[in-house]
Amino acid sequence: MNLAINYLVRSNGIKKFFKTPCSLFLTNNETGYKSVVVLKEHLNDSEILNVSHWCLFNKKQNSNFPNVEKYKVNKFNVFRDPGVIFFNHSLMEYIEEPIDSSLNSYRGAMNQKKYDFFLNNFLNTDDHKRIKEKWLWKAFNNFYFPKINFNDSKYYFFPISNHQKIIKEKRSTEWKYWLLWKRNLIFKNAVAAELIFNQEYKKNSNSILIFP
Repeated sequence: MNLAINYLVRSNGIKKFFKTPCSLFLTNNETGYKSVVVLKEHLNDSEILNVSHWCLFNKKQNSNFPNVEKYKVNKFNVFRDPGVIFFNHSLMEYIEEPIDSSLNSYRGAMNQKKYDFFLNNFLNTDDHKRIKEKWLWKAFNNFYFPKINFNDSKYYFFPISNHQKIIKEKRSTEWKYWLLWKRNLIFKNAVAAELIFNQEYKKNSNSILIFP
């Protein structure tokens, strides 16, 4: 981990950037089942958070959607409440985006446009956003198309955009489901939730899991 990011995480300074809505992508260490924890503001109480636990391995009865368990959590306890910090689960690893050192050397500093880009994306890189969507897309396919084995090389190296194009063209109903998954589970955040909750999952004797 980058030294600056590592300092923010280990010093808990990263927690100052906590904002909602945000989501945590989790994998059960024993079963491999994937789930997503979503945190949102409570509309009527500024001290309470609405928490939704999307079980991406379990369909809701008489429905084509995942089972969703809902909780209310006090903001003061968000970094230790078991409804947010799941025991024996791995948190998706934060994906950094290395900066080419040649862009900023003694010969000359990088231009302002590039500097602003790296600064604004430092704590939630484009690579991390792409991998997070890929993680969710794989979970989505496992949920609706369980016969597809994404560990098979013919699928593993197939670009996600090609997969999505096929589903959009040939399976319109499932494509609408995907858009709902994406809208409800992926949010635009200046700082990745996987960084903000990194230490809590380590303290809870969990591990941080990189995208397989």
